[in-house]
Amino acid sequence: MRVGILWCIGIAGAFSCSGEQPATANLIDDHIFGKMNRNGVPPAPLSSDAEFLRRIYLDLTGHLPEAGEARQFLADPSPGKREKLIASLFPPLPVTGMRSISTHPFLDRWTYWFNDLFRNGQLLEQGINTFYDYIYKSLLLNIPYDEMVREMITASTVSTWTNGPANFIARSHVFEGDGYMMNHEDTADEIAIATTKLFLGVNLECISCHDGKGHLEKINLWLTRHKRSDLFRQASFFGKTFIAPVFGRSPQFLVKDTRAGYDLKTASALRPKRDHNADITPTFVLDGARGETTEKPREAYARLITSHPQFARATVNLVWAELMGQGIVDPPFDFDLDRQDPSKPLPAGWTVQPSHPELLDALAADFRAHNHDLRRLIRMIVSSRAYQLSANHPGPWKPEYDTYFARRIMRRLSAEQT
Repeated sequence: MRVGILWCIGIAGAFSCSGEQPATANLIDDHIFGKMNRNGVPPAPLSSDAEFLRRIYLDLTGHLPEAGEARQFLADPSPGKREKLIASLFPPLPVTGMRSISTHPFLDRWTYWFNDLFRNGQLLEQGINTFYDYIYKSLLLNIPYDEMVREMITASTVSTWTNGPANFIARSHVFEGDGYMMNHEDTADEIAIATTKLFLGVNLECISCHDGKGHLEKINLWLTRHKRSDLFRQASFFGKTFIAPVFGRSPQFLVKDTRAGYDLKTASALRPKRDHNADITPTFVLDGARGETTEKPREAYARLITSHPQFARATVNLVWAELMGQGIVDPPFDFDLDRQDPSKPLPAGWTVQPSHPELLDALAADFRAHNHDLRRLIRMIVSSRAYQLSANHPGPWKPEYDTYFARRIMRRLSAEQT
């Protein structure tokens, strides 16, 4: 498929337009170039082979290609060499009888990325390693992302040093003052805030101390309709979850569902006093859903999060931001759910939040339809012509062109990328 926008290149310092762009690769290009075509925004040319080679290696493996690999790719005249290179940078899936892959650059790079996302850090001590191994193996086996998230939210253990996914919940613990006594309700609040932010792209931090009304009218329309008690009900899914240090002060934790429930009368070490009369029935903040009578609270919460359409939308937007330099909704953790639908009238002064709402919905639908396959999502993005545009735009540049992804958006390399 080709669209009719002028395809512009720079020749000897001049600005020239050939009249068409390269063929689109997938649904991403249909949306990205379609919008540029409608609004008369000229895209940058495709990246050179050298520019693409550096980019794809850093994004997929975290390091630059070896000199021999670079020379071989640059000398290859075949038209499908980019697609072949992309395919070669993904690890093979283990099969019966196959020896386990001890290491692979793609797995190393993306395991580090998810470790940062899930805040796997020093407070967990040896739990850092078990959590890292869990993420690595999940990526190696290409475990569906919704399954991975459900396991992290519901994991229980007598020691986080031996149970990788349980470190995700334990990481949000809150100690009481300077001691090592756990503040149970603050911990439940922090888990609710972290999971809603990471997996739904919605930041409840601003309603953790006060209602949204009267505070957030210039920041987030959806949050202005929500109260602090909505956070309490979200946190109540973790009201029975007990997290405690094992062996005194050792940063090793037990995670079990043994508490009586969320208690509004306890003092907070982080926030103002809670309203003792608030309803704290576990209730999902996005749609008011509650767990089934046969479900444990954390199981219900994990199901409600991963089955909601916003889970897929937030996930594809987060991966898009990592690969494309900024999100379709940006920042990725600040979705305003009242500003997602272009057909919905908005108050004066407000605009639709996503730069490409139809693309975001299409990517999310594709992600759900293909069993929340992270590898497929990453491969779709890097295979698009939109991803492969040059960072150099030869024509006059306007700041608003960034939201069109009309050229490669430059970003800092992570500490792990070399």
